[in-house]
Amino acid sequence: MIPGVENCVINLMETKPGEKFLIIAERTVDPVVVSAFEMVANTAGADVSTLWTRPFSPAGIDPDNPNDMVVQAFAAADDVVIMSWFPDIHSKKLPGNACKIYNNKPVSMYQLATYEVLSSPAATFPLPLMYEIMRKMRKETANAQIRITSESGTDLVVKAPSIEHTFGGIGVGMDEIGPLKRGVRAHFPPSTCGFVPVEADGVFVPDATVITGETTHPIRFTVEGGYITNIEGEWEAEAVRRFINGPGRDPAPKRLVECMWGLNPKARLTGANATFVEKERHAGVLHLGVATYQIDDNYNADALQKGTGVWVSHVDTYIQTPTMWFNGERMVDNRKLLLLEDPDLINFAKQIGDPEELLQPGQPMDNITC
Repeated sequence: MIPGVENCVINLMETKPGEKFLIIAERTVDPVVVSAFEMVANTAGADVSTLWTRPFSPAGIDPDNPNDMVVQAFAAADDVVIMSWFPDIHSKKLPGNACKIYNNKPVSMYQLATYEVLSSPAATFPLPLMYEIMRKMRKETANAQIRITSESGTDLVVKAPSIEHTFGGIGVGMDEIGPLKRGVRAHFPPSTCGFVPVEADGVFVPDATVITGETTHPIRFTVEGGYITNIEGEWEAEAVRRFINGPGRDPAPKRLVECMWGLNPKARLTGANATFVEKERHAGVLHLGVATYQIDDNYNADALQKGTGVWVSHVDTYIQTPTMWFNGERMVDNRKLLLLEDPDLINFAKQIGDPEELLQPGQPMDNITC
């Protein structure tokens, strides 16, 4: 596990001696994982503090989370590792631009702060190679019309924004990709590319939602003009409807606010304690987010993305084996991310190690847990 933690603290966050290093951990997080981060950050010379908290509300459904003590601790820190339900973006108190407000370097690890994730090849994946994958993927994504299909019945077309509004894994646009800088937030492992759709029409049928887990009956979402106009299915569809349109929330159609897919060929899809968020990081797995709040007609994707005006609370869903076309060119083929076969990317990988080992999906047998 320690090499994975070092990849986060030393290589991604570039923690320096004397920096105030804060760990925010829900009480359900394994203390061994927290201790590993404390040890690595201490060894780097940081001034380390750990704040244990009660679990935060799922999907940012309660915008008043976290409490003021957490906000003040976040504001005072230089480096923050957040082992909870994204209070740094899915809340009004710490919106998506909180890292810019407080000029610090937060890393979100909800469902990723586990021994299994941190001891997997996804956590030790060479970051320079991941940065290169991110750059190429964001260039391909910018302004693209993307058609998404799946054997379960998905047929959805989304329009991506310009490159400065693409995000995922580390920051926004092109300039923020790389070792974490003040005013930029990241996930660890940093392994996604995504955006707030400018346009969206069609249907999607996810394999799982963060509310229901893996579905036992199909849930069919209809999207018209960027809004979810119908959710069909059995009890699981009803559970999602109730969560999105429940007490205190506007029953009007909600926006499709996130389209994002994994880039890390080593992220686990199965294995001991494999989590929803971990699976979303696997190369080619698609993540779609449905808002739990109402957006008015002056919807501004830039403001939404930066956390201004609204808080980005949403229900995550994922499609494990999608096929995706970017401007008519196949980019994902039944989950296989074809970008990983790019000759320039293969040549870049050769500077680090064996490209086939690095870029092929799956894990070495000695890293698989039963």
